[in-house]
Amino acid sequence: MALNSEQQEVVNAHDGAYALIAGPGSGKTHTLIARYQALLAKGVRPDEILGITFTKEASVEMQRRAGKGQFRTFHSYGYSVVSAEKGRAPMEPELRHRLICKLIRKYGLDYKELTNYISRMRHKNISPAEAMEENGEWKYGFPRAYNEYEVERMKGGWIDFDSMIRDAVNLLEDPNVRQRHQWKYVMADECQDTDDLQFRLLQLITEKHGNILCVGDAAQSIYMFRGAEPKNLLEFTKWFPKAKYLYLGTNYRSTHAITTFVRENYPIDTPLRERLQPARLDKGEEIQFRLFNSETDEAESAIVSAQKDPLNSAILARTNRMLGPLENFCIENNIKYTLLGRSGFWKQSEITRAVEKLKPYSHLNTEAAMSIVMPGVENHYRVEDATEEDNDALENLRTLREISRKFPACQDFVGYANRAAHAKRSKGITISTVHQAKGTEYTNVFLIGARDGMIPHSKGDWLEERRIAFVAISRAKDRLRISWAGTPSPFFRKWLPADILDQLQVNAAKVERLQKQLNLLDNTGV
Repeated sequence: MALNSEQQEVVNAHDGAYALIAGPGSGKTHTLIARYQALLAKGVRPDEILGITFTKEASVEMQRRAGKGQFRTFHSYGYSVVSAEKGRAPMEPELRHRLICKLIRKYGLDYKELTNYISRMRHKNISPAEAMEENGEWKYGFPRAYNEYEVERMKGGWIDFDSMIRDAVNLLEDPNVRQRHQWKYVMADECQDTDDLQFRLLQLITEKHGNILCVGDAAQSIYMFRGAEPKNLLEFTKWFPKAKYLYLGTNYRSTHAITTFVRENYPIDTPLRERLQPARLDKGEEIQFRLFNSETDEAESAIVSAQKDPLNSAILARTNRMLGPLENFCIENNIKYTLLGRSGFWKQSEITRAVEKLKPYSHLNTEAAMSIVMPGVENHYRVEDATEEDNDALENLRTLREISRKFPACQDFVGYANRAAHAKRSKGITISTVHQAKGTEYTNVFLIGARDGMIPHSKGDWLEERRIAFVAISRAKDRLRISWAGTPSPFFRKWLPADILDQLQVNAAKVERLQKQLNLLDNTGV
């Protein structure tokens, strides 16, 4: 594929620091590979170029398309530095599990809360000593457990996933170590998902030559819960003062109608917004909006519509709970589907935990068994602001209760849950959360659950939720349908057609009349 003028400018930009802001469907990977080949053509050796990205899948794809060279994730590169300098081995998962269990018993903590706390401290590059001095939301036991965890880890010479980057940065702060890990050219992809620590790593390994290209789109940053800082791309010159900005805005993925809708929903104010233009000449179908009476009706309609072109269709939702009705309908009707990544309702840890605890009570009716088991399971996951990525454990457990009501006998429900968890996944309709679908594209996209309270999520950050919605709609190539049951998302309300707005007014009037009737009954004491 020939390069357009925007892409050619990127390919020609070699020496110096550059931030490349690349919109959806703009041929980013194609451009990066062309730039890599251009560097080789001018005599740069493959071992002088580091390609670094956020996910293993992205690094593998870059390696496949480049044919040679070094393409790594941030974590694997961090591990290579630590291993080369200290010879540390990866921490065995079972060993880590036992250490965490020992600490939560000793300090009276929750397993998930402690692991999240340690991860948060690592992302912020806060040492145990600094954590001990911090005043704030965390009890004193958390920094003490963190300190003990680090002491045990260092004593054993281990490195775990979250410590790979932090340990590497701490080592690279030493000038003598840093000089052994300098790269002539660095290309860093998906930089909107990085945190301050990862940007510091990029600073350190490019200190000598200063040649770096950071690629991303702050509008597609949806990992703030992991510490991602989209502002690092927006304020790139704070990290690299002499840097220049480049842009890829031409969308080769989507029709004119979808590209226009995507541009109008661009969630932040940057120069890229006006550069988002369609390369395709076909106007395509208008965006569809559908209002349903219930989530069950919505799920069934999405599956039936996607069945018309199953291998090229994706149904996307904000949370795993919204995927539950989709999975159940497919299982009950023998419809082939595939889940992306960690998407899916039945394999979430809180669901498998609850089902496992129900097994000893299979002789009871389902309602009785649930009343015994669920309070304890729900308390285990009752953590303030527990929403992470695309999963809310308590929300999922409430849905499990609803599903269980269809089964009078606990034994039947447990049997169904096990079949659902182990249902054979085969090529068919793609079902996924928005987070897991990031970086993908489909001919037909059905975004479900686009209601207020879900998109944006009631526990989410407003700007982050706008970016999540943007990522969802920009996956579509030819057709995009947005649906909901209840009150529509404020993100899309201005685009709703007149017939749906009329129906919403009728529904609101019905609710108001019902409320007046209830108030009248209350006042008369009936």
